[in-house]
Amino acid sequence: MKTMNDELALLSDKLNDNARVDLYDKNYLFRIKWTFPMLLLSSLITLSVLFSTGVMNQIQLIISSVVVMIVLLIVQVLSRRARVAALKGDSIILKGIDSKSTVTSLRSVRRANSYQIFGIPITHLNYTLDQQKKTSIVFGAPSGMKSSLDQLIRHAKKCKK
Repeated sequence: MKTMNDELALLSDKLNDNARVDLYDKNYLFRIKWTFPMLLLSSLITLSVLFSTGVMNQIQLIISSVVVMIVLLIVQVLSRRARVAALKGDSIILKGIDSKSTVTSLRSVRRANSYQIFGIPITHLNYTLDQQKKTSIVFGAPSGMKSSLDQLIRHAKKCKK
């Protein structure tokens, strides 16, 4: 089993060899892409069934629908900012659900914070691209690594200085 120092040494070697280091699971974007439509469909079916069977009255249906729409709006905003990350040399490559890639320098990453919500590792990245401040959210831990994404990015920045 690899320790964190072994992972960081392996990362340093790969970055020095200018090799690409993928920091995500391959089917991650596919799962995120289908989360919003499936949540919307299941919530609409559930509310319809509850209303048609008489479990809910009209006021409860309206309140539940508003709450569901607010939650789904939050999920949609998160899924728009969801990215997968890869490192290559002194660059970080961020790919979104729309399959558009963003390539920026590691030096442009101003802040990377990792935390967990309900056991899911989440990394919030703040970076500058074309003199504009951008934010991205990376869900999940780097595949096959114990280190969090923010630790890997900090280490990669130190290696490239």
